[in-house]
Amino acid sequence: MMMIPDISQLPGQIEAALQFLCLTEQIAAPKNFGGSPEAGRDLTKTELEVKDSALIVLLEYFNHPVPAPEQRQPLQPSATGKPGDLPI
Repeated sequence: MMMIPDISQLPGQIEAALQFLCLTEQIAAPKNFGGSPEAGRDLTKTELEVKDSALIVLLEYFNHPVPAPEQRQPLQPSATGKPGDLPI
């Protein structure tokens, strides 16, 4: 069984990166637990750059090599058909 580390034990930079990634998910695809569905919005250029930086910090922290830009796979549309969604 894999143990999930207590987030209070993570360095501040890692915690901030994880929180920012959660925030970007809420912006792009807000959760609505009742009523009519709410549409998210596209991230701004600055938000996308910060998201990339957060992902790089997490990759480095967990000791994975950072993929070269030419090796990155473009995101494929999911079953919902929205570009940029992860496949289901």
